[in-house]
Amino acid sequence: MPSFTIETTYNLPVYRQRTYRADSLEQACRLALEDQDWSDQKEDNGTPGTVHVTGIWPGADTAYKAEAIAIPDAFADDSSSSYQPLSVPGNICQLPVMTGTDAESIGFAKFNRVPTLPIDIPDGGFTITTKTSEGRRVTFYFGPNRTGGPPRFIDVQYHDAGMTVPDGDGAPAPVFDMLTIAQGGRQPYDSRKAELSRKPSIAVILLDRPGDTD
Repeated sequence: MPSFTIETTYNLPVYRQRTYRADSLEQACRLALEDQDWSDQKEDNGTPGTVHVTGIWPGADTAYKAEAIAIPDAFADDSSSSYQPLSVPGNICQLPVMTGTDAESIGFAKFNRVPTLPIDIPDGGFTITTKTSEGRRVTFYFGPNRTGGPPRFIDVQYHDAGMTVPDGDGAPAPVFDMLTIAQGGRQPYDSRKAELSRKPSIAVILLDRPGDTD
């Protein structure tokens, strides 16, 4: 009798209730959406989504190790009762995957000779979330220095290193290892030998340009 590793999921609504001082209702809503602090979040256990299959692999204990099997429609997520995609803001140009050279030709930068996905990042705060074939997740938050402004920094976080430290409110925050590469291949920063409390939880890239005043 064959064995299968099955990953099942249900979506649990998570919410928070927080007061924002703003000049208008629209500004208050934007402040709430851009607020990255979920330390006081609550779970709505009374209205979970339906349980559905999110992964199938042949054999025992093979999740994200073996080649995944297609999920039958009867056991997949019913989007009518769980995930509902947001409408795409008008200032996001959805471009196809292309070569780095083609991306460079339309104003983007290229890096390595691999397939490239150009993305126009909108103002006001925006997160790109990614996942590898092994389920390793990385998020990129493009944050403004002022409400509704253009991105001025990127918060990068790896979520699956299996290490956490308490954040400011005592909740577990993921930490990970990283290194930087400088001229001549030097590595001026390498966290792999650092104590857990000194490993990064967020890598912040500053989007500065000469002449910036804000």
